[in-house]
Amino acid sequence: MAQNMWFVLITNPPSLQPDELLPKLRLEDYQVQEADHLTEAADLFLGISNHCLVLVEDRLPSLLLEDSLSQKAIDIIQSFPESEILALIRSGTAYSFTWAIIQHQQRVRLKSGSDGEISSDLGEALEEEKELLENMKQAGDYQALFQECMSEGMSAKEAHRLVEFEASWKMPEVLFEKYLNRNLYDFPTEKDLLFKCLSTNYWQNLINDSIKFL
Repeated sequence: MAQNMWFVLITNPPSLQPDELLPKLRLEDYQVQEADHLTEAADLFLGISNHCLVLVEDRLPSLLLEDSLSQKAIDIIQSFPESEILALIRSGTAYSFTWAIIQHQQRVRLKSGSDGEISSDLGEALEEEKELLENMKQAGDYQALFQECMSEGMSAKEAHRLVEFEASWKMPEVLFEKYLNRNLYDFPTEKDLLFKCLSTNYWQNLINDSIKFL
């Protein structure tokens, strides 16, 4: 089954309670509750793993992954001057990904792609990207996929481009291992989620739905 993922990881987070953190993330419209399990209704889950603040939500990563950062995104980044930030969206349904690394309040890497094509490639390649490509070559995976693409009628240029897309698709797994020392597919679990946060829109929709049945 295709998996869709939305994450923001923040290293070295400040020692603040969730209701103090949310304004720094420009998520003031959220209300905080304790989370019991992943299947609870919520717009945002947050917790701590390997000394990183982990947020599972779709709005925040989108804000940090725009090609041109808005003032709101810049304000969020500047709220965490001592942190590295990883923002990630990956859709197994659409076979697309976007991820970015922010260090010293600057976005140093942004990469995105969809259906075999890279659409954004900003900043210098990370050492982890170079290492992943080298590992694929040493294991024979690069050449095997290249030959498969060629046998399907692609040009050498198209085949190399698709293989490099596959490497970029795998980078979220490498980055999760780097920051959380965890497998991307084993995360999150109930023990990682300390709080759930429901937006005011959630509460309003709940009220509106209830009124329909009165």
